[in-house]
Amino acid sequence: MLKLEELEVYQMAMGIGEAVWKFVDTWEYFAKRTIGVKSVGRSNPSQ
Repeated sequence: MLKLEELEVYQMAMGIGEAVWKFVDTWEYFAKRTIGVKSVGRSNPSQ
């Protein structure tokens, strides 16, 4: 059985996540906070 880290889809998702993080990390605090909270809230069905 493959480990999670060995799955191609996982590796692709991590690559996308790292690229987005590098991009967003250059933003000012306000933009990170306002856009980030909305993005995370949408990805979490309990919110």
